[in-house]
Amino acid sequence: MDSPDSYQIRVLTLGELLDESYLLFRRNWLRLVSFQLIVFIPTALLEVFVIKRFGAMVMAYLESTNEGDPWGLNPILFVLGGVATVLLIQIVVAPIVGSVLTKAVADTYLSREWKLADLWDTFVKYASAAVLMGVIMALLWCLVTVGPMLM
Repeated sequence: MDSPDSYQIRVLTLGELLDESYLLFRRNWLRLVSFQLIVFIPTALLEVFVIKRFGAMVMAYLESTNEGDPWGLNPILFVLGGVATVLLIQIVVAPIVGSVLTKAVADTYLSREWKLADLWDTFVKYASAAVLMGVIMALLWCLVTVGPMLM
């Protein structure tokens, strides 16, 4: 793993896999952690903001129902809006970020330099496939969690 010439495609035992993973992270921790900070932290903060904001809106609505219905809206719309936003993040953003991170880790393992422009190219190239996989995974999740309740 010290140079691109030392890379070999071969089956690794569990111990070798763990050793290679540890060495990869130890040698490139700053690069990998900075990528996490740049991409995953804003995504997680956005998700927390959306959940808190829609939760506060639902609570405000429920507290105001004693005085009638001042907003003229069903609170389920707020809940559905929040859930739809979180699902959008999980279905669209997370798979794209995961594919770009996979490319970054692979390039790091292969001792290739990568820049933000390279990661942007990966984003453009794999965005549609990543979103499709996100949709499939969300549908499978719904089938597994909601399906048994419908039977």
